[in-house]
Amino acid sequence: MGQLKLNKRELRRKIFHLSAGSLYIFGYSILPRTTMLWIMGLAFILASLFEFLRPHYPHLNRFLLSLFGGLYRPEEEVLPSAATFTVYGAFFTMLLFSDRRIVLTALGCQVFGDGLAGLVGLEFGKIKIGKKSLEGSLACFIICLLIGLVFFDFKLAVSVALLATIIEMLPMPLPFSDNLALPLLSALFLKIVLLK
Repeated sequence: MGQLKLNKRELRRKIFHLSAGSLYIFGYSILPRTTMLWIMGLAFILASLFEFLRPHYPHLNRFLLSLFGGLYRPEEEVLPSAATFTVYGAFFTMLLFSDRRIVLTALGCQVFGDGLAGLVGLEFGKIKIGKKSLEGSLACFIICLLIGLVFFDFKLAVSVALLATIIEMLPMPLPFSDNLALPLLSALFLKIVLLK
């Protein structure tokens, strides 16, 4: 029963992750870059403010935990949440990289590659690789490859998909998160390769 509860919570987290991520990717696709930087900059400030205040104000912490309906993992009740690192990852990727192809690929890998890896791993994961599953990692690679192919040639798409999958698989020491590392490192890799 406990495992079923955990899976339902993780399922809600992944759906929230995919939904929120889809919104800022869609926004970046249709709005001017400057507009999205203002929007994500405001989200960055608010997320940082809440994370700073939560440990000092238990009532606010309980309110935020209840507001997001059980999306927090137990360790996130006292440490920064994955959602905060998702906002950070999106904001800094948009801020530091101006090539829309790079930004959309990196954010797509983070939102859809990482998000669907979790869903596939929860539902079909049998072969464990640390805390992740081979099935989830394969799903991440395939999704990231398809996203990369929208903007780049096959060789570069495979390379960035492989990098994103490795980052997704690696255990990140708390309080850090692949939601921050994956888009930034993927974007940096693409930038370096395209400069050659």
